[in-house]
Amino acid sequence: MAQDTEVYQGRPIIYGLGNFVFDGFRAPETTTGWLVRLTVDRQGAVRWTAMDVRLDRHGAPHPQADRPGWCWARGSAEAVRCPVPIPPR
Repeated sequence: MAQDTEVYQGRPIIYGLGNFVFDGFRAPETTTGWLVRLTVDRQGAVRWTAMDVRLDRHGAPHPQADRPGWCWARGSAEAVRCPVPIPPR
């Protein structure tokens, strides 16, 4: 189950991305999570985007591309909903 994010001293913290290693995939709270794409440089985190995913009965994540994800960029105080859904790679 994806949880919250915060920015601490200019650095992003992303809590609880989900249950990618779990033996039960029935309850909604155990079948949702995030896939995160993080870009870094020599100074640290530049940006990240998080896409909502739903796990199938085998535990494989499937992007929910129709839903806007979360976005953050260096200098921002908090993550915000991306203006458009994030396309899967």
